[in-house]
Amino acid sequence: MRGRGRAFDHCGQMRKHAPPKRMHMYQRDLTPYRYDIPDPLPDVLAVGWLSRTNGFPHGDVPCEFANALERLLVSNRVNQMRGFHVCEFCKKSPIFCSTPAHIEIALGSAEIWMPSRENRVIYAAPDLIYHYVLEHRYLPPNDFIHSVLHSDHREWNADQEFRNRIDAAYKD
Repeated sequence: MRGRGRAFDHCGQMRKHAPPKRMHMYQRDLTPYRYDIPDPLPDVLAVGWLSRTNGFPHGDVPCEFANALERLLVSNRVNQMRGFHVCEFCKKSPIFCSTPAHIEIALGSAEIWMPSRENRVIYAAPDLIYHYVLEHRYLPPNDFIHSVLHSDHREWNADQEFRNRIDAAYKD
């Protein structure tokens, strides 16, 4: 049974290590992923974890990038949370995305995980990256853009990869 002050993992099991006291959404691009886990994951790199207090690169992405990213919002969505993160730049929440398949997705409560083109690393981005790119002209790292544009990972299970790595982060 869940109790106050106890930390639980994504499967409802009590964690062996408590998460950081205060979670910060901000993570510098291409640094090891560390959201709500005891130690960073060296083979999972953060992209698009923006904050108002930290600058970010601005620019234009290829037109087809938004469509490819939209597809990943459906196929590679992991770590669904109960609440919503408010966009720190325009204060919108929740923010909705409507896919070409007419699927409405509320942004700000999950992540997108996907492998790099060479399968050397996994990229972990908040689903708000879609909003950041379209509305605030966030320019992700080039390799992330190319990996999204060339993503066709039907054999790759984002949810399973997420669970495997997070479970391993809590083992002794």
